[in-house]
Amino acid sequence: MHACRSTLEDPPATAIFAILLTAFVTLYYLYYLYGKTLQAYLPAKVALDAWGELKSQLPNATVCLVEFDAAMAVREWNPAIYLSAAATFNSTLKELSRRPPLRSLKGGAHLAGEVFEYAVTYLNRTLEGRIDWVRPISMLSAARSISTATVGGTLDDVEQELAAYVPPGFSLEGYLEGVLYKQGGNYVGTLGGSLTLTERQRMRCLGYYLNETVAPHIRASLSIDDNSTAIYVYIPVSIVK
Repeated sequence: MHACRSTLEDPPATAIFAILLTAFVTLYYLYYLYGKTLQAYLPAKVALDAWGELKSQLPNATVCLVEFDAAMAVREWNPAIYLSAAATFNSTLKELSRRPPLRSLKGGAHLAGEVFEYAVTYLNRTLEGRIDWVRPISMLSAARSISTATVGGTLDDVEQELAAYVPPGFSLEGYLEGVLYKQGGNYVGTLGGSLTLTERQRMRCLGYYLNETVAPHIRASLSIDDNSTAIYVYIPVSIVK
């Protein structure tokens, strides 16, 4: 599609904590979202059974925790929500290690950039994980830059200029529109519209694509072959990286 102008005179996440995860605090949010009540408990089992249950539940539970915090960070435009995921994991692990038969449980989580990494050890056993498919901080940074960008060139150059703000692994879809006024040799003004930035890898627990829609206020100074004092422009946007 080409830009146009006219002369002038808007599954449920299924982290099942049937055992060991009473203290997995932030996972409460998932149950809240789907109208459930968290009823996890820590039965009195032998140590190896307890470790086996934790090993089977913890990876999926952690994916849900991290994806939920990523989605909330984007929704609230607050990166600190995502950054708190490691602290939640660590406090939960500390709580679990107070309970028999997991007193030898050690480990923790941290963020390497936006990548969530964790390692848990129990006696001579280790469980490690890495979650690198959600990037809420990159999304928020790109969304802010896109929504207040400045573009120039011709109508056909606008999409290419916006592409510079889109991170790899993301797409940008939508449109820009507005009235531009003749100033010197260019048409100048602010373009509004609607643009949706989407991370192209589906979240594994929440089951949808992390995305954010912005109503941009983009400053434009465009070279357009027209003699009118003001023109309306409509620019479709479809960028995939």
